[in-house]
Amino acid sequence: MARIQFEIKGTLNNQNATFIRAGLSANASIILARAENVLSIKEALVQYDPKTKKPFVEIATGAQEFQRKEISLGVSDGLYVEVLEGVTQQDNIKVWNQLKPAGAGKSW
Repeated sequence: MARIQFEIKGTLNNQNATFIRAGLSANASIILARAENVLSIKEALVQYDPKTKKPFVEIATGAQEFQRKEISLGVSDGLYVEVLEGVTQQDNIKVWNQLKPAGAGKSW
């Protein structure tokens, strides 16, 4: 894993429980955007058209029948992505490569 190092200035409220010394390192997350109370789906459900590169999902329309729906995406955290338009909360999105527990469906 690559590391990016840069100097920062900050404040630490030491509660006398932590010994601080020069040269310590830390991990940090930088929030570039935030979206709350929005429709989001697992990023793994999003497919991309090979020609246009536009994102889409497949919506269940019946038993093993699906309709392709193009979607507009917003903020992502790497696991979930905001859906700006194209699907609603009531749509049943096709799940790809769903893992099943070992032995599921077998009877011995």
